[in-house]
Order: sequence, then structure tokens, then C-alpha cells
Amino acid sequence: MIISGLSFIYEIRDEFFETNNYVVETFSDKFEVELNVLDSYVESLYAENNSFHILTHQLGMLNRINWEYYLKNAMQSKADSINEYGGVFYYDGTRNALRSCYSGNYSTPEMYSINHELRGWLYERRETFYSGIESFDNKKFLLTIRGNGTYCVGYFLELNRFYENEVLHEDSDIQLILVDKDSNYLCDIGEKIIEEDQILEAMQRTRLNGYRYLLVSSHIGGRNIRLVMIRPYLIYMRFWQKWYFWISVIAITVINVIIAFGYNAFAKKVVLVPINKLVQKVNNLEKKDIPHQKETYSKVQEFREIEIQIDELIRRIYNLQYEIFKVESEKQQVELQSYQICLKPHFFLNCLKSIDALYQNNSPSLDVFLRVLSDYMRKRLSYLSATVSLAEEEEMIQDYYSLMSILHQTPVLLEKEIAENTKSSLIPVFALQTFVENSYKYAQINGKILDIKIRTSFISVDGKNILLLVVSDNGKGYSDKMIAAVNQPLCAPVISKEHIGIDNLRSRLWLLYGEKAKVILYNGVSGGAVAEVYIEQECADTKNSEEGRRG
Repeated sequence: MIISGLSFIYEIRDEFFETNNYVVETFSDKFEVELNVLDSYVESLYAENNSFHILTHQLGMLNRINWEYYLKNAMQSKADSINEYGGVFYYDGTRNALRSCYSGNYSTPEMYSINHELRGWLYERRETFYSGIESFDNKKFLLTIRGNGTYCVGYFLELNRFYENEVLHEDSDIQLILVDKDSNYLCDIGEKIIEEDQILEAMQRTRLNGYRYLLVSSHIGGRNIRLVMIRPYLIYMRFWQKWYFWISVIAITVINVIIAFGYNAFAKKVVLVPINKLVQKVNNLEKKDIPHQKETYSKVQEFREIEIQIDELIRRIYNLQYEIFKVESEKQQVELQSYQICLKPHFFLNCLKSIDALYQNNSPSLDVFLRVLSDYMRKRLSYLSATVSLAEEEEMIQDYYSLMSILHQTPVLLEKEIAENTKSSLIPVFALQTFVENSYKYAQINGKILDIKIRTSFISVDGKNILLLVVSDNGKGYSDKMIAAVNQPLCAPVISKEHIGIDNLRSRLWLLYGEKAKVILYNGVSGGAVAEVYIEQECADTKNSEEGRRG
């Protein structure tokens, strides 16, 4: 009885500790994720945002207003995604001008007050990089800036209300405290369990501070900040004062003794063995596994009949699933072959039109074009499978670029950033060239050199390795109607008369990868079309790199 009671007490206490450690680590991870996302965003604004870089030069008033408008639109979309109290900003030190965008939690007077103090602070500091804790409007903020001393971008998060939604409700008994690396108080959220002057002393003692409250903490990664959570402890340990606790302990002990003696005599021989066999048969049913050896059935009539029926059910389900799988596999293979067949005549007819045009104009480039086209078509028609390596796709794009350079007198730039670790990855045939052809056909603007960019890389999304293929240009961009149509997720292969090549690629992706691949279209901030293809696969696909290539 004593052992059962003590075990029960320690189990409840340890569970209380573990639960609260998990809570404080979850809060800390949330803070860290928010900071990492904002750090990456501010760094990309400073390093890559075209509007910000243009604003760092001397501009006329009208141009400056226009580019500030584009930059603020970009920042507002990010500010709207911040779940807590915070925002992003741009500061022009030459004019002491601040453009800020807040999350939807702030009122207008609060934004005005914070803007006033933030602008004054930025005017005095003029630092190229800074990340630390500052006080604005009598509140603590985590502030990060990135700039060149005169122009900068940055973000801020209000610490006083960061965890407000988690701890401020009627049942809350949590006090969250943020301290620096030296355990100096920064701010707190929630119920006042201990006062500010008691924090340092409390943190130097055990996790159970005099058995009055529980104190657990977690460092926020990459920052000199520690999150401390304090909760009352005694209210969770008063169960030992109740009479039913002791009754339950005694009852549990007695029942355990009775069950221990009776289990071997009856349950194990009569019930447990047949039940284990039934569980195993159900597991076999889930795994679609039919045992080949002869079954020995239970001596208990009821269990024996159930086992026989389950065996028969397993065999019937397996046969049905095999037939369904076989039919679906054959159907999918036929559909994939039909989409591949559509690829070859589509481009070949375009080449015949090009040859006719060169012949009609008596172009001296006709012989060169025919030689290059012959080599290109020999490579292209040699691919018998649905996929090729990314390196082979790159070669075909280069050959296509050579053909178009001969055919058209207008210069076109082709920029390629093919990551080395992606070249052996298998992709559908013409996954990139489809969009390169579209850029040649529809993106060119009179008086402007067409610039086509191809970029490939591996990215990680929710722990999955994703191959990202990006084709962009500086042309007219996609129409809203086309973006809306293509970005819709596929549930089955499609046939379209408006954008045949892209829908053909989407259908082949769906047949090859299902929901693990998709195509996203959008227009760049400064214009031009951008197409992204996402394919889930391993980072290094060397084992299967030779499969599905030339016959």
C-alpha cells in the first residue's frame, strides 16, 4: 500500500514537472520560430529587395514616393502574418522618415506613440546592424535592424504581450517572465505569483521553491534571453489530504493482488492466447499478409469460428485489392503514355513552321538551323521514359536556346543557376523547357531584351526534401485568369485548349507523383512571369539516376 501510494504521488509530481517543462519549451520554440522568420525576412529585404536598394540612392520626390509605396506593400503583407504584437519598418536617415507596418493587434494611438519613439531612437543610433531589447511607450521591445548607417530596415516584437493569448484567460495560473543572460528582469506576462525583486533569488533555488510554486525555464535559441514560467505548486499536491486518495490506494493494492493470482489461472490460458491470435490476424489484415502455413485454431468454439472467418476475410480482401491495384496501374500507365505522345508532335510542328519561314526568306541560317535541329531532335526523340535527369534537361534547353538564337535575330539572355546536387535528380521530360518555350512565345516586349532565368535547388518543407525548379522572365507576365486556373490543385489529369504545354506537364506530374508535386505561377514584384515546380524527393538521387533514361 505504501509503495503504491508513493508511486502514485511521484508519478503525479513528475508528470506535473514534465508537462510544464514541455509548455515552457513550446513557448520558447514559438518565440524562436517567430524571430527566425523575421530575421530571414529583414535580411532578404536588405540584401535582395529591389525597392529598398533603389531608395538608398538619390531620387526625386515622385520616384521616392512610388518606391516607398512598393516597399511598404511588401512589408504590410509580412506584418499581417505576425501572430503577436509587432511590426516591420523602413527608415530613411537623410530625411528622418519612418515607414512602419504593424500587425493587426495595435490601435492607432499605440502605433503613433511607438513610431514617434522609434524614429527618435533610429535617428540617434545610425547603426548598420543591431539586435537588442529597447523600451518604447513604457513597454519592452525586441528590436533588430539591418542597414548601411543611413538607410535601414528592421522589425520589432513587443515582449510585454507576446504570450498574451496563451496565459491571459480566466483559468490561467501562469506567470511568464523574460530575463536577460544575467537573470535581470525584463518584463512579465500573466498572473503575479512572485514580484520582480524575488526573481533572481527564486531562480537560484530548486525547481520547487519551498513547495510553494514550480519554476521552470528555457533559453530562447540565438538570443541572450531566457523564458521563466512560474506556477503554483501546492494546489496540485493537496490530493494526499483527501480520504478517497487513501481508499483508492488500498483498493488498487487489493485489486492488483487478486488480479495477479487470477490472471495465470484463467485469463492467460483461456482468454489471452486466443485474443492475441485474433489481434495478430487483424494486423495481418492491415498489412495485407496471408500466412502460408496451416493454421492451428483455438479450442474455444467461439474463438475458433472468429479465426476462420477472419482468415477467409483476409484472403478475399487481398485478392480484391490486388485486382483493383492492377487495373488502376494499367489505367495510369496508359494516361501517362498518352501525355508523353502529345509532347513530341507539339514541338516538331513548331520547328517545321520555323524551317518554312527560313526557307521563304532565303535565310543563310537555314543549313545551320537544320543541323542543330537534327541533333536536338535526335536527343529529344531518344527519351523513351517519362523522366530524365536534370542535367539532361539542361542540355536540351541549351540546344533549344541555340535553335531560337539562329531563328530569331532579337537577342535573348538565358541565365542558369543549376545547383550541383540537383543535377542527378529525375524530373518529368520538359519540366523546365515548357516554361522556357512559353517565355520565347509570349513574354517578349518591343525594345526590351528578354531575360530568362532558370534556378534549381533543394529546400526543406515540414521536414521533407523538396526539389524546387524556378523559371522566370522579365516579360509581360501571366494573366490573372491563367494564374487562378493553373494554381488550382489537381485531382485528375486535365486537357486544356488554352495552355496545353503547362497542363500537359501538370498532368504528368500528377500521374508520376500525385500530391507530392505541384506547379505554382505568379508575377514578380517588378514584373515578369515566374513559374515554380515543387517535387518531393531525396536530396541525392544517385541510385536511380540511370532509371528512366534513354533506351
